[in-house]
Amino acid sequence: MKTNKSNFLLLWILVGILLAICLGVFVWQTWFVGSQPSQTPKTVEHKTQAPPMAKPIASEPETFVSEPTVAASETQSTSNQAPKQLVNSDVIKQPVPQNPSLAKEEVSKLEDIQKQLKQQESTLKAQHADADKLIQLKQEQIKLLEQQLAEQQK
Repeated sequence: MKTNKSNFLLLWILVGILLAICLGVFVWQTWFVGSQPSQTPKTVEHKTQAPPMAKPIASEPETFVSEPTVAASETQSTSNQAPKQLVNSDVIKQPVPQNPSLAKEEVSKLEDIQKQLKQQESTLKAQHADADKLIQLKQEQIKLLEQQLAEQQK
């Protein structure tokens, strides 16, 4: 009986010590490390932008997917506005880096952006196909419900 009580007390002591250590680390991190100015040299951030996308084929109408939670009035106002530009046209005007490693880094960033855009395009096409299928199924469901309603009214 005494061993259970001492084990229970030992467990609470260990938990308290661990909490004290965690609290101490947190306080040290926020007060001492967070308040000191950074000693590391600041790096220049380059904003990379995706290359311009090709225009869609003329036979495919241009569609934009909106969030389902958007109200009808917001949908109408956004459909009247120009679509959000994914790529800034200033990319063409930017000088090419002279350093080969910077140029390779820039090319790899642009390739990554291109991959992301292609994935986004395929996702949007899949969503569009799913939406079309859902619309078709809902239309069939409405027709069936109308038939059932007509049969019940007879």
